[in-house]
Amino acid sequence: MRIPFLDLEAMFAPAPITDGSAVIAHDGYDVGEWQGALRDFGKMADAVETGQERLATADALVRDLFWSFHKRAPVADPLVPLTAAHNLHREWVEQVMSTTEWAQVRAAGTVGDALNATLATMGVAAKVIAALGEETLGQINRLHEVESGAADLFSRAEALEDLAEQAEGDRAAALYAQARQARTDAEALEAEANAHAEALEAERESIGEKARRAAREAKCNCGLSSGLKCNSR
Repeated sequence: MRIPFLDLEAMFAPAPITDGSAVIAHDGYDVGEWQGALRDFGKMADAVETGQERLATADALVRDLFWSFHKRAPVADPLVPLTAAHNLHREWVEQVMSTTEWAQVRAAGTVGDALNATLATMGVAAKVIAALGEETLGQINRLHEVESGAADLFSRAEALEDLAEQAEGDRAAALYAQARQARTDAEALEAEANAHAEALEAERESIGEKARRAAREAKCNCGLSSGLKCNSR
């Protein structure tokens, strides 16, 4: 009997990211390339860590910027709906990808080259985060915090309700009470998250323009391993 061909690379490739944090359309191969860049290039991991000291969602932003430089045909087309905090990244990534400088540095040698894509990403990511300003960064960080907190509490409420259904008497009543409190707390955080999201949405264009200017000011002068640099204006 003939044994069907097995694509071992596909079998063991990481799964795509479906937690609502990824802007760029991708597959497991792209996730593997990103993980490889973090593993092989210590400065990339350092850039993520440094970025997260100011922006809680920096890991996802840096990953999307890396894919924008590394993938042959990157598209801002999330696989699943983005969280409110990560939805802000879409505007920033699209603004970066609309610049001449971004196209020039890709042409200089980042496509399919993890090292060059890493070097380009590090320069642009740092500039974009710095350009947002402390007030905006604070709003985004709080949005991410309360949005994540609300999701955790809603999950806790559901778990407690499931346990309550299987319990009896006083234990069931206590579990239902805990579930109600968790849901109440979750709804309060959800309301706060919505307020932060609306405030940031009102500033979406101006924040996106900051990201665009930051990408241009970075001049894509990333010191590619080939020695090439883009000719930014």
